[in-house]
Amino acid sequence: MEITGEHKGTLKGGPKMANIQITSSGIKKSLQKYSPLKALVEFIWNGFDAQASSVKLTYSKNVLDGIDVISIADSGYGIPKNELDKKFKPFLDSEKIINPSEKRNISTIHGKNGVGRLTFYHFATDATWETIYQDQVSKKRYKYTISINNDSLDNFNDGEIFETDEPTGTKVTFANISGLGSIDDINTYLGCEFCWFLELNKDREYSIKSNGIDLDYSINISDSDQFVISHKPSLLDFEVRYIQWKEKLNDEYSQYYFLDSGNVELFKDTTSLNNKGDHFYHSIYVKSKMFDNFNSKQAEINQLTISGYTKGSKEYKFLKKEIDNYLRKKR
Repeated sequence: MEITGEHKGTLKGGPKMANIQITSSGIKKSLQKYSPLKALVEFIWNGFDAQASSVKLTYSKNVLDGIDVISIADSGYGIPKNELDKKFKPFLDSEKIINPSEKRNISTIHGKNGVGRLTFYHFATDATWETIYQDQVSKKRYKYTISINNDSLDNFNDGEIFETDEPTGTKVTFANISGLGSIDDINTYLGCEFCWFLELNKDREYSIKSNGIDLDYSINISDSDQFVISHKPSLLDFEVRYIQWKEKLNDEYSQYYFLDSGNVELFKDTTSLNNKGDHFYHSIYVKSKMFDNFNSKQAEINQLTISGYTKGSKEYKFLKKEIDNYLRKKR
């Protein structure tokens, strides 16, 4: 097997042990705000962060009909061996608390420097990753394993690396499960966690399967609508999808999601009726070619803006006003 420069020497010494920068107790203190179910979904988010379009959960039961083993497999790009330190070292001190509800302005990157991979101690004693990635230099694919025990979160073991023809992706398996409840409990939680995200990416055919069955988030939809808003002066059309959810989303606000003409999210922002305390949980998805040439970080048009649209553009302000009026009527 040919190994590129970044892998040379890996096979000679065989498996090795690497230290994470802070102690196991410090890691647990930093991740204390995670519940068992919230910790579990971090591993699904890791798959989508790795550009997977599908994530599969598989459960096995013990003799008492409880969940004994869970595996989560994704179709992402895997974990390159030379990035292990970045993926498994949280780079934070023992006094910093990681908040799983931290606000993000884009949905495609959810993880926090891989720290979510250490949350498994909330529901399992052991985690083992089997990952396949493609080397950017040789273009060959390689496979190896990583394992961590919940008593030693400051250490991970990575196994020998082998060349393979298998597709890229990562499968993580958890042993000795506790605190997650039943499979129905897990699926209900997954629905409130991912319904808005799967709806956001439905035209890109994103999916989550639970024991081979697609996660059905439609049971959490109480109302929906689709319509077009036209800005006649600019000849721009905005395709709008409205969803009202029966249950509060786990950690997601009521948001606008703005997508380009290729159905890729450019940015998101809370709606004007977010968190009003009247159970009006909703998501608005807006698709337009305007977002093909949009600077979401620039608030106003000025001399530095040669072309394109911003949040200060009259077309964007018109769109927001029209949707705000629509939401007020729906409420």
